[in-house]
Amino acid sequence: MAALRPPPIRTIRRRASFSTAAFLLAAAACTGSAGGDGGSAGDDAGSTGASATAAASTSDGEICSVPEDEPLDPMATTTIVVRNDTATVQYLLPIFLTCDSEVLSLEVEDLSPQPRFTDRPALACRDEDGTVRADAFCSYGCSDAAYPGTALAPGASLTIDWDGRAFSWVHLLGFPGCTPESVCGSPDGSLSCLYGASLSAGTPFTVAAHVTGTCPTPETPEACTCDAGTCPISVYDLTAPDPERILSVDGIVGQSAEIVITP
Repeated sequence: MAALRPPPIRTIRRRASFSTAAFLLAAAACTGSAGGDGGSAGDDAGSTGASATAAASTSDGEICSVPEDEPLDPMATTTIVVRNDTATVQYLLPIFLTCDSEVLSLEVEDLSPQPRFTDRPALACRDEDGTVRADAFCSYGCSDAAYPGTALAPGASLTIDWDGRAFSWVHLLGFPGCTPESVCGSPDGSLSCLYGASLSAGTPFTVAAHVTGTCPTPETPEACTCDAGTCPISVYDLTAPDPERILSVDGIVGQSAEIVITP
C-alpha cells in the first residue's frame, strides 16, 4: 500500500452537486465503451498503487496482461448512512442511468473517470476469484433490466458497510498481447473494463444520492409503499435527475459518513 499523507479534518456537509461530464462518461458504459481518459489503473491518486497484472491466454494463444484487483486496505472499512428525517417516504434512485446502475455514486478526486461504488460490476475485468472476464470487454451489452431503487420509510436509514473497494475504467489496448482480434476474436471488442482499485484509509471521497419524495412508479403506486425500514423498488422509466435532488457528503475512507434527508 502506498503511504498517503493524512488529509486535513473536514466537516462532513450536505450539498447539491452534479457533474455532466461524469454522467456522459458513465453513460458510455452502456455500449461497452469506456468513453473518457481513464488512463492506467495503477497510477490514479488515492488508490493503493498496486500494479500487479496476470497473463491470460487469448483465443489464438497470445497473452493479454489484464490488471488484477488491488488488495484491500484492512483499515478502509467505512460506514455510509442515508437517513430519512422527514415524515414521508423518500426514494433513492440512480444518478447515472447506465448499465449496472446503483443507488449511491462515489467520487474520488484525481480518479478519472470516477470509480464505481459497488461490490462487483458487470463490466469488471475479473471475477471475485481472479478469473478474467473476457465477455466484459468483448461482447457485454445492456439488458432491459429495471433500475434499482430504495424506499426509505419516515425515520428509517439505509446503512452500507463499504470495504474501500472502488472500480475505475482501464483500457487494455496497449497492454501486452491485448488487441480486439487476439482477445475477442473480432475487431469489435472495446477492450475496456472496470479495474478493482483499493482506496487507502484517509482518502477523501464524496458519496451522493438522488433523492425524491415522489413515487417513481406512478403507474404502480403500490410498488412505492414502504411502511417501515427500507424497501427495494424497481424502476423502468427514469430520466436524468434534477441537480437539486442530488444530496452529497464529503467523507474520509475509514470514517463514517451520513446523508440526512430533511423536510
